[in-house]
Amino acid sequence: MARKQTNEDLQREEHERIKMGMHIVIESLEPGLIGQMQMLQEAVSNWNIRQGFWPTEGADITVKLSKLALIHSEVSEAVEAVRKPSLTGALEPYDIPLETEELADVMIRLLDYAGYYQLDLAEAMMRKLRVNFDRPYKHGKEA
Repeated sequence: MARKQTNEDLQREEHERIKMGMHIVIESLEPGLIGQMQMLQEAVSNWNIRQGFWPTEGADITVKLSKLALIHSEVSEAVEAVRKPSLTGALEPYDIPLETEELADVMIRLLDYAGYYQLDLAEAMMRKLRVNFDRPYKHGKEA
């Protein structure tokens, strides 16, 4: 006797279809996206070096940790923007929500950090997306 298909089974099947689609998206975007992200990463980092936000001599662990803390602080500001939606930011006249503005700051700081330390953030992101898209529905955990 055939087992009755459950809602969970249907969700798993849908997950597999979407996963296949996501791999197609990655394959089509990857070459151009990686190059563009690398250029943006380099531009942001070079600008911040010229603006004096990085030491002219080698950066030690303290600098590295403080830059990571700045990324964390931008995430905290995004959390605060969600908690208090009435707050406004520097981009208010452009009708960009503060939450979005703070998440943009996270990305800018990530690009800056990765550029300074010559980390290939774009390639790592694409590889990580592939890994994530290959995970089973709910990462194999039951509901």
